[in-house]
Amino acid sequence: MPRPEPSLKQPDTALVRLGRVIYWLTSGLAAIGLVLAAVLAVLGTGGNDAWFFAIVLAIAAAVVWGIGRAVRYVLSGY
Repeated sequence: MPRPEPSLKQPDTALVRLGRVIYWLTSGLAAIGLVLAAVLAVLGTGGNDAWFFAIVLAIAAAVVWGIGRAVRYVLSGY
């Protein structure tokens, strides 16, 4: 008799759903930050300050996205 395969799908608990919501919110904030960084870099005043702020904003967006991934990872129980 063949053994049933274990299910790889995780049950949707409240914490798993919360982790997904936080991940999507932080992903949206990161996307907005990247768009603002691109707009600032392209439409900036031409000085070095615009590029500096664009780079800082892009790094901050990456950090926010990483925090969202970490929260999803911790709350999903992996």
